[in-house]
Amino acid sequence: MQQVRDVAIELQKKGLVIITQKGAPVDINDFKGPIRIKLSSYN
Repeated sequence: MQQVRDVAIELQKKGLVIITQKGAPVDINDFKGPIRIKLSSYN
């Protein structure tokens, strides 16, 4: 599961996804527990 989180963090750094917990964005340097990975909005 850590590999998935690492890839999600890299994708968030590139602005492609948003990592959330309980509907709020998380600090990618300090989070625990279940997360959701959402596609970033294209504006």
